[in-house]
Amino acid sequence: MKSHAKKRGIHLTSVSRPVIPEKDFDDFDYIVAMDRDNLRDLKEMAPTREHWKKIFLMTDFSSHNHY
Repeated sequence: MKSHAKKRGIHLTSVSRPVIPEKDFDDFDYIVAMDRDNLRDLKEMAPTREHWKKIFLMTDFSSHNHY
């Protein structure tokens, strides 16, 4: 991912880490899944179904414009 971003002039500085369910679902407003399998896994990790509202797919934040 970093190499593809670099080719497009984007410098990625963040680092991912494993989710800590007993902490992260309360500490963060957004938990982003990279794909549907990851989304399913995150929902299974969530302490309650109420926490599901914090889980998003990465593509939820992208748009495809036709110019």
